[in-house]
Amino acid sequence: MHLYDVVLFLHIATLLAAIGLATTLHHAEWSTREATTVGELRTMTGVYRRGRLFPIVILLLLAEGAWLLHLSKKQDETFRFGDAWVWTAVAALVILAVSGGAVLDRHASRYAKLLAATPDGPIPSEVRAATFATSTWAVSHMNTFLAIAVAFNMVTKPTDDVTAVVVIAVGIVVGSLVGVAGARGRSALAA
Repeated sequence: MHLYDVVLFLHIATLLAAIGLATTLHHAEWSTREATTVGELRTMTGVYRRGRLFPIVILLLLAEGAWLLHLSKKQDETFRFGDAWVWTAVAALVILAVSGGAVLDRHASRYAKLLAATPDGPIPSEVRAATFATSTWAVSHMNTFLAIAVAFNMVTKPTDDVTAVVVIAVGIVVGSLVGVAGARGRSALAA
């Protein structure tokens, strides 16, 4: 066993932690479709504050990835920052960090304040609109599918920039469309 293998395991474990966190947040997000009261929404969306762990996860992924690049020089293959699957992964991490902070964290903070200021009972229209904000749903799902696209690129290691970028673009588009569909397709009970 080499240090490279240990760091690769840590990198994969960090990715699995990110997937678990995203799954938890998406479950809460999709559960809101069945909520009929503000109290139910508070219970379902209380986990949104855990989204603040993503910057740590992103930094870990970046650091572990850089370490793997450095250690790859001692392996049979040398990977470089200029490799298509590497630089697109770094670009994706930047997108994840920016969209997470600029859109998702801001929305989660405003949403928590809105829920705290709203009395228990039926869900008012302004809370319903914030719960199903299309942009937030689109970005949260875009981020998840973008991470899946990065994982695909890391496994397949495309050598040309076009293929690596197309995979990333497909992840962004598909994730965004899933999010938009989720926000617009809320249940008749929640509408």
